[in-house]
Amino acid sequence: MEAHRERRRRNINYCAINTLMEPLLPNFLIAGVQKGGTCAASINLSLHPNIKVARKEVHFFDGHWQQGVEWYHQKMHEIHKPHALLGDRTPAYFTDPRMHPRMMSVVPNAKIIILLRNPATRFISQWLMHKRQNAQHKRQNAQRQRDNTLESIIDRNCSDLFHRGLYFKHLRSLYKYFPKEQIHIAISERVKSNREKEYAKMFHFLGVDPLVGVQYKLHNVAKNKVEINPIFIEKLQKKYQKPNEKLFELLGYRIPEWDDLDN
Repeated sequence: MEAHRERRRRNINYCAINTLMEPLLPNFLIAGVQKGGTCAASINLSLHPNIKVARKEVHFFDGHWQQGVEWYHQKMHEIHKPHALLGDRTPAYFTDPRMHPRMMSVVPNAKIIILLRNPATRFISQWLMHKRQNAQHKRQNAQRQRDNTLESIIDRNCSDLFHRGLYFKHLRSLYKYFPKEQIHIAISERVKSNREKEYAKMFHFLGVDPLVGVQYKLHNVAKNKVEINPIFIEKLQKKYQKPNEKLFELLGYRIPEWDDLDN
């Protein structure tokens, strides 16, 4: 009897190890953009019984690429849910063209969801986030503080914050590696104003039935709203005007919600 129990225990352990080592990759990626509502999207899509999205950003293709695809398998096993589509949420993937061929090489059949927010308000939102984070580092020198004022950053088109909003460049790069049918573009302002309709589109894109009567989470709203000088926002709108026109041409449609800065 004891020998039988020992054999049974070994078989169970073997099965567990074998399952753990089985390759597991995401079925879809929420790849952008930062401050576009990707966190809320991961939570809301995970409300579906047949979907599980990583709650934390995975950063395989940018931060952990050198650790190999086995590392990615392990992360997917950590969020694995039987009979559910697995999603990786990392908004940095979209705005870094180096990630696109890497994504194609590892998950060529994955579907990709991109949430696009007005680049001017997205810029402001991320700048405010960085400002809050930097305020926690008391060793930051005065020169760096002057260089990171909103007016200074807006005047320097070379800033990373500005380039993240050049969506046409990022999308054009992504289209080189993935067919348009595998990419769903959601407009953040529309998702915010009509969550049921827009999430139904995402569920359809992922091949699952939409949810009915669900209370979707709102996109992150700043607790202490900071008043921004309208002149700065108008400056940003003008800087993004031509890049946005290129985006509309690439998409084949305009985004009128971006004309309203209150969105």
